[in-house]
Amino acid sequence: MKLFIYFILFIHFLFFSCSLNAENNRNNRRIKERLKEFGVKNAQELEEQAKYYCKEGSYNLAINRYISLQTWFPQHKLPEDTLLLIAGLQFKANKPKASLNTIEKFGGKYPDSPKITQLVALAYEIGKNFTLQKTDHYKGLSSSLYATQAFDFVIQHDPFSPEASNGLLSIAIINMKNKLWNEAIIRLKEIQHKQPETEFSAKADVYLGECYLRLNKGSSYSKEYLTSALRYLESYEKQHPKGKEIKYVKLLLQEAYLRSGLTMIKNIRFYCTCKKWEAASFYIEKILADPKLSSVTKEAKALKEYVDKRL
Repeated sequence: MKLFIYFILFIHFLFFSCSLNAENNRNNRRIKERLKEFGVKNAQELEEQAKYYCKEGSYNLAINRYISLQTWFPQHKLPEDTLLLIAGLQFKANKPKASLNTIEKFGGKYPDSPKITQLVALAYEIGKNFTLQKTDHYKGLSSSLYATQAFDFVIQHDPFSPEASNGLLSIAIINMKNKLWNEAIIRLKEIQHKQPETEFSAKADVYLGECYLRLNKGSSYSKEYLTSALRYLESYEKQHPKGKEIKYVKLLLQEAYLRSGLTMIKNIRFYCTCKKWEAASFYIEKILADPKLSSVTKEAKALKEYVDKRL
């Protein structure tokens, strides 16, 4: 019985070896045929051809040769700069997605390389282009995903740079456009941690205020979000009274104060229903004493007349 099992295993081994050899032979034939099409005989000549096309500005041909070299001859040692070169060529050839993949490949293979700063700059440029979408190469349904992917590379490899903070802002804005308020808040708070007391931090205050304001769905919901929105927006207004975002901040504050006032009016009506006139009067006077709540002053005065008759 054992001999039979060994025999079966031996047959399987022979079959596997033959299949593997046959596949290798087919691959070798295909590689030789492609090399012949390229007009070269080996990996060294293929690399020289790629360099030649780089100098000539034939970027697509150069990219094709370099990628073929990596695919067909993994044992052929290429300089560390080759991936940088390929990423740059792909960018120049208007292939930003391919360039981004090459950039990430370099980051995975050489995370501690001093040359990675060059790719950080390139990734930032790609992310910015996907955000702006000025040309067809950067337009599409997945543009925001590629922008986020590019900026995340910058944030990972140069976290305290201005480019990283700009990247975080861009990702936050993308999240806000998609109404992903909590995701945006995470990015914005990261900016405040890395770039405190800077223009980036000031912008983060504005966007944080807007995110919390959008998370507040009205007077029927928890006022925690509204309180946070007011804190960030009022902080910007106080610290940057002539800041670039001040007009927008004032619009957001106007909306926030209206919501705050409506919440207080709702509380007053509740206390009136419960016949807690003193509590109702307390909130009415609070509204009338605060000019920020002027949007609900008229309604508060009407309620005051009703409550005063019952005190």
